[in-house]
Amino acid sequence: MRLGNGSAILALSATGLLVAGSALANTPCPPGSVVQNDACGGVDPDPNGGCNFAPANFQDLGLLTTSITICGTVGTVLPTARDLDWYTFELNVPSRVQVTTSKAPGLFTIFVRNGFDCNTAVTVFAAQATSTPELVLPAGTHTLIFTVNAFAPDGPVCGVDPNGYTATVAVTGTLDPACGGTESCVEVHASGGCSNLACCDTVCQFDPSCCDSSWTSDCVDLAVQLCGLFVYVCNSPGGAPANDCATSPATIACGATAVAFNTTFAGTDGPPNTQCAYGKDIWYITQFNEVGGGELEVVVNTPGWDSTIALYALGASPAFDPSDLPNLFIGCVDIFAAGGEGLVLIDAAEGEYYLIQVAGFDPGTGPEFGTGDINVACRRLIANTGNTRPVQFDATNQGNFAGLTNLGLSSGFLNAANPQRWYATPITISDPGPGLDWLVTSINVYGFSPAGVQNDALEWKIWCRTDLLQPPTTLPAEYEGAQVPFPTPYDIAGGAANENHEIVINQVIPAGDYWLTVYASNNTGGALPSNFAWFINPPDGIPIFGPNGVQGWRSVTFPPPPGGFVTYQLPPTTLQQQAGLDPNDIYGVGYRILGSKQPGGATNPCSVAPPCPWDLSGDGVVDGADLGILLGGWGVFNGADLGQLLGSWGPCPTS
Repeated sequence: MRLGNGSAILALSATGLLVAGSALANTPCPPGSVVQNDACGGVDPDPNGGCNFAPANFQDLGLLTTSITICGTVGTVLPTARDLDWYTFELNVPSRVQVTTSKAPGLFTIFVRNGFDCNTAVTVFAAQATSTPELVLPAGTHTLIFTVNAFAPDGPVCGVDPNGYTATVAVTGTLDPACGGTESCVEVHASGGCSNLACCDTVCQFDPSCCDSSWTSDCVDLAVQLCGLFVYVCNSPGGAPANDCATSPATIACGATAVAFNTTFAGTDGPPNTQCAYGKDIWYITQFNEVGGGELEVVVNTPGWDSTIALYALGASPAFDPSDLPNLFIGCVDIFAAGGEGLVLIDAAEGEYYLIQVAGFDPGTGPEFGTGDINVACRRLIANTGNTRPVQFDATNQGNFAGLTNLGLSSGFLNAANPQRWYATPITISDPGPGLDWLVTSINVYGFSPAGVQNDALEWKIWCRTDLLQPPTTLPAEYEGAQVPFPTPYDIAGGAANENHEIVINQVIPAGDYWLTVYASNNTGGALPSNFAWFINPPDGIPIFGPNGVQGWRSVTFPPPPGGFVTYQLPPTTLQQQAGLDPNDIYGVGYRILGSKQPGGATNPCSVAPPCPWDLSGDGVVDGADLGILLGGWGVFNGADLGQLLGSWGPCPTS
């Protein structure tokens, strides 16, 4: 697949875009429903806390034959934890199952897992949604998980209101009990049925003998014809590399760089796809090892010849049926001989395996081939706003931009009067854990280059932040910053075309609260403007509330005097949120920050020690109230703490 602007980097999504929603309503429990057995985040151990506790705790719904309605509550537990409700249910025959709920997708997340073992259960559905599609599940025990937005700490908060939900788990149809097991649907075997449940049921409805007696060559032909399966064959030619077949992929670890390969004598065994025409393929397998998931990036260098990369999702186990490769296919990209390009899977799952196919582009006269190397990177999402969305701009005045538009806020050298017109957004870098640091590898910002500008570089600055209403107005507040050659933008799944601009860095950034500024620059000395138009309105940014409501921070000229960052607000008749979405999102800008954990423990240079650390009650004086708090928490506090508190007795310093 060739992308715009000459880019061959493709961002893929295995599970689809998570869509934000609006406010929730409290729902009473319907008669006959199964009521959750925990409080909203207030129980430890949580009796339905699932794999978040050891031993794991599930609420058992029993045998599912028709439908079961569940009634419960979920919410965030400040500052960042969430209440999850984990249920198990059992099917006595392979079945088609659907889950429907009462919640808006922006406030509710559904997971369905095949199995219940915390280490081996396979996730078959995961999204913010009001319902699942019809899922085909084998006989046995399965797991159902409900929570609020699982990818950002954005509420609702447990204890503020009931946060009630109802959910119905229903069997919409049963499959032939013979379907299942380990036998391939494209191989003849003496027993009836096969491992691909949906395909097996389709074939057996057409020819019942395929399940009643044996899986014959006629059953195989039906599986290929009716289910889109293909018969996997790998006949390696002489001199073929060891990883010539999909069934014998070479293991490649996250972080591997410049792993050499040669496809000159490779065969072809991959399934057909509509995205890439290819031949002479070799195979690799990698396991995504970042806790919590993130992005998997695969890059190949093939100087002088045109290559393709395809990606397949194998799930929690590296074992797979090669005839099922069409169903495991995520996407493919044609590298068109440029080298140093590849694809990015934006929602790679922790611990799951991915199969990588590297091949030569086939223009119809035979596949290209040669030597090259492959690089694999696994990066965790440290901060993520979600994709940006259009807004209603100038709808009342019916100006040139009436209606919905992907609006970008200018950041760069606009003209002589605005040589440093920058936009600042609040970000938070979470704590990576004791003795660890975040090595930030990229800052991805969403936007575009307006017509008539020359953007030679994209520059970034991180500023210290102590308060959302105190913008970075002086140079000493700057912590880090650099510039990179202006990136070639590329698509991200579910976003606007060619909006992702990746700033590659290699910087340790300690946990803390910061401002991020990104702006374009050029080498024309002011003869031409530079401007990165930063897209707005993502669902999960950090809103800023000033005296006049939600706002942004934008500089006029910088550094001061005069200028600095000032409040940015457009009249409500000019800039409006879409109906049903959160109006507080409107001045946020879109970004995601990626990296990996490493040993360290760097301190945040922006941190300021509190002027009165032993004022535990917060009343401005160290006195008996603070002493009572300390003694009540003895064990957390000790004799050294008592000595420091007594040494600080009296009014707190004023500065």
